[in-house]
Amino acid sequence: MIAIVAIVAALAGVFFPIGYLPIFWSLVALVTVMVLWANFGDLMNLILVWFVSVSCFSYLFWRENIDFIGGISFNITIDRLFILVLVLVAVLALFIGRMPIKPAPNVLRVILVLLAYLTFSLLYSGFSSIAEVRPHFRLAGGYYFPLIVLLVTYFAVNNEPQIKKICWFFLFFGLYLAITAWAEHFKIWSIVFPRYIADPEYGIHWGRARGPFLVSASLGITLVFCFFNNLYLASRTVGPVRSWIHLVNLLMLPAIFFTQTRSVWLAMMICAFLWIGMVRRIRSRVAVMMLFLAAMIVGGAIFWSDILSRDRTQGGVTDPYPVYARLGLAKMTWQMFCDHPILGVGFGHFRDHAANYPQDPTSKYIRFGSRLMEHNNFLSILAESGIIGLTLYLIMLVMIFRHSLRLYRRIPPDASGWVSRDLVILFWILMVDYLIDGMFRETSVDPFNNGLFFAFTGLILAVDYLLDYRSDPAKALESSSCMPFQA
Repeated sequence: MIAIVAIVAALAGVFFPIGYLPIFWSLVALVTVMVLWANFGDLMNLILVWFVSVSCFSYLFWRENIDFIGGISFNITIDRLFILVLVLVAVLALFIGRMPIKPAPNVLRVILVLLAYLTFSLLYSGFSSIAEVRPHFRLAGGYYFPLIVLLVTYFAVNNEPQIKKICWFFLFFGLYLAITAWAEHFKIWSIVFPRYIADPEYGIHWGRARGPFLVSASLGITLVFCFFNNLYLASRTVGPVRSWIHLVNLLMLPAIFFTQTRSVWLAMMICAFLWIGMVRRIRSRVAVMMLFLAAMIVGGAIFWSDILSRDRTQGGVTDPYPVYARLGLAKMTWQMFCDHPILGVGFGHFRDHAANYPQDPTSKYIRFGSRLMEHNNFLSILAESGIIGLTLYLIMLVMIFRHSLRLYRRIPPDASGWVSRDLVILFWILMVDYLIDGMFRETSVDPFNNGLFFAFTGLILAVDYLLDYRSDPAKALESSSCMPFQA
C-alpha cells in the first residue's frame, strides 16, 4: 500500500500542475474510501447518509449549474454527487463479490419498464418547460434516484441488525424533524438547520412547519412514518429506552399538527387505525380505538372554532381555495387525457399544456388551478404519460403490495424478532402514507419521500428473497435471531 501511494505521488508531481494537486489528492482519497467501503462497509449506511444529504444538503445548500448542448441544464448538488458515489460503491461491491447478486423480482422488471417508458416520454416531448421544476429533475428525483435506492437496499440487506439500524436512524431523524418543526412554530430560528428554513423567500408554506424540505406536506408525511417507526422500535426495546422512545413520539404529535396540512392529518388518522387494528401486541383493539376516537372528539370540541376557521395557522381546515385548485386541475387533466389518451402530453409538461385548457375564466376552479402543476400523482401520470403510464404505475403498486402480502403470510404470527409481521404492517403504513400524499400533490418533486418508499420496498423484497432459503441456514438471514423464520 505504501509503495502504491509513493508511485501515485510521484506520478501526480510529474503530470499535474501544483495548483491541481489538492483536487487530485481529494479524488484519490475518495476513490480509496469507496474501495475500502465496497470491501468492508455496509452499503445501508451510505443509503441512510443519502437520506440526510437529500433532505438537508440539497440544491439550496449548495449547487453548481452545468449547461449541456440543446439548452439542457443540470444542477450538481451534494445529494446527487453522493448517489453517484453510492452507485459506484455498489457496483464495486457486486464486482468483488462483497454484495451477493440476487435474482430480479417481477416487480423490479415492471419498475424498469415504467422508468424506460417515462424516459421515452421525456425524450419525445423535450426537456424545456415553463414549469419551475424541470422535467428531467422530476424524472431523476422522482424515479431514477428512488430506483437506485431500491436496488441497493435489495442487494445490501442480508441480516436483521441492518433492519434495527434503519429503525434507529429514522428515530433520530424524526426527532430532528420534530425539533425543527417546534422551532419553526415558535420562531426559535437560532436552532434551525439548515439556515434557509428560516428564509421566507425559499420554498412554500411559509408560516407552517416545513422542515428542511421547505414543504409542509413533505415534513408531515415523513413525521407520520417516523412516528409509527418509533412504535415498532419501542415494541422491541425495554425499560427506560422504551419510555424515551414514547417521549419522542409525544414530541412528534404536535409537530405533525404544526404542518397545518390536511392530507398529513388524514394520513395520521388512517395509519393510526391501521396500526391499532393490525399490530399483534395491542391487547384490546376496540378499547384503544375507542380511546383514540374519544381523544379526537374531545380535542375537536375544545378547538372547534379554530378547526372551522379558514386560517391554517390556527388549525383551520375549511380553507376552500386548495380544494378549488385541485378541482380545477382535475378538470384540466381530464380534458388533456381526452385529447392525448395513449401517450399523454409528455412527462413533465403538464404546465406547458394547462394554459390551453381553461375554458371558463370566471370559474373559481379554473382561476385557482390554471397556474399550478397537477396536485394528484395519479392524475399527473395520466395527463403526462397517458393510459400506458398510469397502467404501468398501478401494476407496480399492486405488485409491490402483493410481495408484501406474501411476506406477511410467510412470517409466523408469533415471530418476535426484527423481522416479524409488524415490519410488514409498518411498510403498509408507509405505503398508505405515501399514497395519501400522492392523492393531494405531485410527488415526483420529492426525492426524499419517493426514496423512502422505494427503500422500504427494497427492504421487503430483500427479506422475502432471503426467506426463500429458510431451509438452508447457511443461505438464510445471517443473524441467529432469524431462526424463528425457518420451517
